[in-house]
Amino acid sequence: MLVLVDGRLDVLLPEVPVRTVRLQMLGTSAVPQRFSRPVYLRDGYEYWQQLPDGRIVMGGFRDLGGDEEETTSREVSTTVQAALDELLASVAPDAVVTHRWAASVGYTGDALPYLGEVREGVWAAGGYCGTGNVIGALCARQLVSNVLGGPEYWG
Repeated sequence: MLVLVDGRLDVLLPEVPVRTVRLQMLGTSAVPQRFSRPVYLRDGYEYWQQLPDGRIVMGGFRDLGGDEEETTSREVSTTVQAALDELLASVAPDAVVTHRWAASVGYTGDALPYLGEVREGVWAAGGYCGTGNVIGALCARQLVSNVLGGPEYWG
């Protein structure tokens, strides 16, 4: 059996060294184009991107939430959302928040994803530390290759 998830992997397989953390974001109405590429601050603790239609999606400030962000809850918190509002006001004061959301993601102690056989016949990949879309696909390919006896893509 393959288990290929990011958030809540530790709920499915408690023996895996991955912890679930909440990440939060907001989305805005369209505003005039001002960002041509994604922006990351403080090693990715704040990030935003302006979409082609002018809307801005912004996330971060998990560190300000402290222990409250070590949760499987997908509800947004006042602390993190207030910090996102403040950042948005400084970079796009004319943008109006239209959406707020949170998601569960997996983190490991060494910031490297977990790939391995958890118990006989059960293989898992997860703990992408907030980079799940790209790293998750790569880890899934490697894990399937491992299970089928194929090559290592990285050493």
